[in-house]
Parts: sequence; structure tokens; C-alpha cells
Amino acid sequence: PPDTTKIKYLHGWPNVRIYRSDMQLLCDSLAYSDVDSLARLHGNPVMWYKTRNQLTSDVMILLMKDETLNRGSMQQNAMLVMQEDEDHFDQIKSTEMIGHFRDDDLYRYDALGGVNAMFYLKEKEELTTINIKESRFMTMALKDGTAQRIKYYEQTQSDAYPIYNLEMDKQRIKGFQWRGDERPVSRYDVTNRSLRPSEREAYDDVTMPVFIISNRYFNKYMSKVYDEIIAREDAKRLARAQRDSVAAAEKEMAMMAEQDSLFALQDSLAVVPPDIDADADSLAAAPEVAPTEVDEQQEEAESRAAGIRRRREARETVTEAPAAEQPKADEGKPAAVTHAVKPAPAPSAAGPATLQTEPTKREQRILNKAERLIQKNDKRFFKKLYKEVMRRREIITVTD
Repeated sequence: PPDTTKIKYLHGWPNVRIYRSDMQLLCDSLAYSDVDSLARLHGNPVMWYKTRNQLTSDVMILLMKDETLNRGSMQQNAMLVMQEDEDHFDQIKSTEMIGHFRDDDLYRYDALGGVNAMFYLKEKEELTTINIKESRFMTMALKDGTAQRIKYYEQTQSDAYPIYNLEMDKQRIKGFQWRGDERPVSRYDVTNRSLRPSEREAYDDVTMPVFIISNRYFNKYMSKVYDEIIAREDAKRLARAQRDSVAAAEKEMAMMAEQDSLFALQDSLAVVPPDIDADADSLAAAPEVAPTEVDEQQEEAESRAAGIRRRREARETVTEAPAAEQPKADEGKPAAVTHAVKPAPAPSAAGPATLQTEPTKREQRILNKAERLIQKNDKRFFKKLYKEVMRRREIITVTD
């Protein structure tokens, strides 16, 4: 039966050995719990990654996510050693180090506090120079277990020496120890127990029993049970395939994101092939408006403008009385404010009647806009203009 335990934990001691083809671990004791998904390694822990990379510290804490290694923290006397050949090793030592994993692959390494580093430089495939560096912080990007880019931060010092006249003890950081002879090289270094071959295929070929009586009296009940079992297995296979495809897509996107996008940017017009014609301007490519529709909208706009003029004339007629004919204000009451308006000139026969007064700036803007849109036959702004005129109707409506 499947394990239904919600919280899983693992304790191992002493002489814990873990083997995987690309990663091996040794420590004295190990404790893991699903509560925090942390595996704590004590007792001189050491990890080998891609054979040539060795990580050591006093205490090592590994964070698991989705049953894969996500992050590793090396605390106190953390050290990373990368083997160049049998006698030369790149070395990094600091107070604490953090390794970041993606799909169980180490892609970034951060050294925090008191960083000391030694790297060998090659000339024509030969190690000729050693670069000794000191800084407060350091970060390193790796690919396939090889350093690709290194950055140093704060209080950085760098010296380079030729290795042909440099003593070997000066090419080692204090506390250096290569423990490659302790590394498990196969699963038989962990246990010699042989795995029993899988019998799944043999059981898959076994014909399921036929429940004749049950199917007869219970309407093929057992056949339905078999169908449900097959459907569940198919659903599991489909879900597994989808997870694998999503993981592969995420990995591909992550690899693409690692590339500097600034170097890939190009002008979009410059990369268009010359044989491809650019799209026409949206206004130029828009269909023309039918003449009858334009005429109707133009007449509607003209009638609205005429209504504005009529309401203005009516309002000016109300305020046309001279100031002398206005009644005197009662004592103790403020006098009513009136506006004297010049008489409007008679309309000429050659053109339309002029307004009786000069329009306000706001009203003039509305009328000018209406005339411009009428001349342009632009139907797209008629509705907007109508709403604007209706919203400002109080400005031109006759009020007492």
C-alpha cells in the first residue's frame, strides 16, 4: 500500500554516505524532516559535485524543493576546491557560502565574509600564473561545474605570481584539504546490496481474473472496477508527461534568460526583410465613409450649431434693456447685477446672421471645433462633440 504519512523524516548516523552519479556526500550524521524540507549534515561534511568540485564546512544545510536539491548553505570555515590537475587546485574560502541549484545542477555560488581565493591562469593550455584575491563578498556563476564569471565586492585586493618559482605551500589556502580518495565512486561504495530486478512487466502480462458471478448479479461491477484502475493509471502517466514537459520548458526558458538580452536587442525596423511591405497607415487603410452618412452627420452638426446661436440670441435679448430702465435697488438690498449689451448689427444679405455679442472663449472654442469637424467630414468626433456640447449646455441656456 502507498505511504500515507504526511510528514517524513530521516535520521542517519554514523558514517553517512550518499551516492549519485554527479554528486556524492559524506558526513557523520544527517537529519531531514519534511516540516522545513531541510537536511542538516554534521561531523566534517563534504560534498563532491561533478567529480572535480569539493565543498566542505563545519556544518552543511541543504534545502530540498519538490524532492530536488534547491540550495546549500555551508556554515563556518566554508571552502570550495576545484581540481585543475593532480597538484593544482582553485580554492575559495570564506565564513559562509551558499550554493544555488537548478534541476540539481549547481549554477551559482556566493561567498559571504572574509573571502580568500586562488585561481590558476592558463597560457596555451599550460598553467603559468596564480591569481590571489581577497574581498569581502564574492559571487560566481558556473556551467557544467566550471566557473564562467566571478565578481568581487568591497575591499578587493588582487595579486598575480608566476607558479614556476612559487613554493607549493604558498599555493594553498589555510585549511586546504583535498579528500578525493574518500569519495564514493559507485553505488557499491555505499552498499553492496543488489537490487532485485523489477517484476512489473511480468505482472502486466498476467490476465486479470474474470468474476462471472459478480458480473452477472451486480451488473458487471468488477469490469467497471478494472476500467477505473486503467483510467487512473492513464491519468498518472499523462500527468507525469505534462510535468516533464513543463519542467523541460522552464529549463529552456531559464537558459535563455541567462543570456544577456541587451546584446540580442535590435531595431525592429532594421530587421524587417526588404521583401516584406510594411503595413499601411491605419487611417489611410480605413474604409471611406459613405457620402450619404457624411451628409446626414454634417446636417446634424450644422443644426446643433444653429441651435447654439438661437439660444445665445434669446439670452442676449433678455439682457438687452438699458441700465437706465432698471429699477432702483431697495434700500438694504443689493442691486441686481445686469450686463449692458450693444445692439447687434442687422444681418447682411450676402452671408449668415452674425451673433449679437462676442462669444465667450469657451463658447468660441466649441463653435470652432464644430466647424472644423464639419469641414473635415470626420464622423469619429461627432459623437464626442455632441456629448461635450450637451455637457456645456448650461453655459448657453437662457436663464433668469
